[in-house]
Amino acid sequence: MTQGQREILRHFMLRPMMYVEDLEQKQIVAFIHGLEIGDSSLKLTNKLSFELDNNYKIKITGDGWPYQIERFSKKENMSWFDALKFLTLKLLDAD
Repeated sequence: MTQGQREILRHFMLRPMMYVEDLEQKQIVAFIHGLEIGDSSLKLTNKLSFELDNNYKIKITGDGWPYQIERFSKKENMSWFDALKFLTLKLLDAD
């Protein structure tokens, strides 16, 4: 992940309404997929899946990374976006 990608993701996580109309899961997923299509080296969704599987025991299943985050958010009693934000910022800080 490049420094520019980290800056875009951090800004998106801290000020999402500048990028999407609602904090709706479908809009957030579409935005992230758009970033990954634009630059295949980003690999955020893969990193999120492995982070959840390895460190939180939220298994990778056929329903995809958005539903891994949903399971994590329910386990941690937080909103879907707050769970995504927590995990993404953690990954960015570790990079």
